[in-house]
Amino acid sequence: MNTNVEKERIVKTTLIYAVVIILIVVVMLLVVEDIQIKSVAVVIVVLVGTAAILVQWMLIGKKGEQNVENEPVVREGFPTQTGATCEKSGQYHCADHPQRKVTMKVGKRFPPCRGVKKAHSATWVLKE
Repeated sequence: MNTNVEKERIVKTTLIYAVVIILIVVVMLLVVEDIQIKSVAVVIVVLVGTAAILVQWMLIGKKGEQNVENEPVVREGFPTQTGATCEKSGQYHCADHPQRKVTMKVGKRFPPCRGVKKAHSATWVLKE
């Protein structure tokens, strides 16, 4: 995720949290009559709200780092999918299970990969 977009979102979220905190404090000051309860409640609301804002700011960039892991890896060689017709002869290996290899000839269709427990559709990469 673009960190500038994320920062803008967090600034908006911070403003919303601040407004909500202020509204809760004002309502408590108007409604609650006991001064000790008012004081404790205001302190608790301010602390919880501040903690929520700090957590938002501390998490900037964390989601973006997770997305980097989920992006597809650029594969070297000549990648193709299960069921596709082979366009270049050679030995291919499964992108998910490199130990699974098949020797293909032009015109043949790529089989599913026999994974750990069952066969699955796979990306086959030419071993060059």
